[in-house]
Amino acid sequence: MGITAPYLNLITKEHKFKPLKGNLIVIGKQTIGVTHKELKRIFNLNKLSHKELFKIKRYDTQTRHAIKHSDQNFFFDHDIFRCISRKINYHSLDRSKYEGAKYIQDMNKPLKSKLNNKFDIIIDGGSMDNLFNPVNFLINTSKMLKKNGRVFIGNHFFQVPGAYLAFSPEYYYSFFSINNYKDVKVFIAQAKKDGKSRYNYKTELFEYKPYFKRDKNYDYFKAVKDMNTISNVLVFAEKGKNSTNTKIP
Repeated sequence: MGITAPYLNLITKEHKFKPLKGNLIVIGKQTIGVTHKELKRIFNLNKLSHKELFKIKRYDTQTRHAIKHSDQNFFFDHDIFRCISRKINYHSLDRSKYEGAKYIQDMNKPLKSKLNNKFDIIIDGGSMDNLFNPVNFLINTSKMLKKNGRVFIGNHFFQVPGAYLAFSPEYYYSFFSINNYKDVKVFIAQAKKDGKSRYNYKTELFEYKPYFKRDKNYDYFKAVKDMNTISNVLVFAEKGKNSTNTKIP
């Protein structure tokens, strides 16, 4: 599981708009495969200090991608999130104790009651597109989230090697909208060219708009060819006091 540079930048921008605080949980320990240079750029861009982060001399020795690229000295996800905001309490969830998860939950299955209404911030980077039951994943995620809590989800837009599933932007928008979330924003991050790794590349960011009028000469083949690169759907949704968890579009 991992968070790309564009995804991390989006999370950081949201923090600047409305500070992240409270109980934060990642679904699957996240590799933040972002170079030190790019981390500094993202922090500087969002007017955040990275001084404390670069005092840390311990690096990610838990996630597979970080171990494979140990020469890059990727920081642990918890260190980066705590540097973004000192007002968060970090937790992780997985289906087993793999990679040191505190909470054990198979997101294919019904949520354990002790996880209901527990977290202020939920972050997923590539867990949802690696399980069999994505509907249950979204329902569980919504149940875990407190009122006024925020969820960030980043997964593949279309099929790539290693992804079990892929999702359209409308898939997410429909779920959070029908469950009356007070804010829903969905973006597509499309790679402009090959990057140094699958986590670190420059993108063009497009916001999904649910209402549009398609040109009568719309060319489906051209549209597919134009998307011939890595693309991720990045989702931000904020729960309201009247939001629900289980409605299906």
